[in-house]
Amino acid sequence: MKLPPGSPLGGVLTQGRIMKMNSDGTDSHPVRRGTWLLERILHDPPPPPPKVSPLKEQGLIQAATLRERIAAHAASGESCLGCHRRIDPFGLAFENFDATGAWRDAVPLGDRQEKIDIAFTLEDGSTIASLRDLKAYILDAKVEAFSRGFVESLVQYAVGRRLDPFDDLTVEAARRVFAESGYDFATLLEAVATSPSFKGIGNDSRTASSPVPDQAAIGVLP
Repeated sequence: MKLPPGSPLGGVLTQGRIMKMNSDGTDSHPVRRGTWLLERILHDPPPPPPKVSPLKEQGLIQAATLRERIAAHAASGESCLGCHRRIDPFGLAFENFDATGAWRDAVPLGDRQEKIDIAFTLEDGSTIASLRDLKAYILDAKVEAFSRGFVESLVQYAVGRRLDPFDDLTVEAARRVFAESGYDFATLLEAVATSPSFKGIGNDSRTASSPVPDQAAIGVLP
């Protein structure tokens, strides 16, 4: 689909299905969206959240804006603060998208509309002020983490099972080929389809007495 110049849409991150999946059904959900990006795109999942009592959650609505509510929740405990420092900025980057993925420039706040401001600073000092900035940050600073996570997920999908340590050779070899090709998806698919993991070499077909072949013997790495 051809987009007009300057459109905020484009790519997986802004697809309506992704925004809707990571909402609460009626509005955006920055924590869910930020967690999804860390898990699925940056290959850096945060630990599971601690249990929070409903009364404690209800008390957060006293804060006026979304940022204030999230900040209040993050400050509710030391265990929350560390994770929210990583999650919240990425989730807030998608605030221009409502629960269904439709674009909006403002959100209701009492009897008025509040203009959405997604500008934030990451822990490493990088400043993100738009979705274009976020995409550039991922491609410039996190592309290795992204490619590793993407390749690992694709290999797991291809073999139809959980990966084991033997598959690390396949994942690393495919990631290297992927990077050297300029991240060409067709090249990655070929690397996965011809890998020992996909062919069953050294995994389910390996007997208990069979040694694990080295990298040169199975042709995983050049």
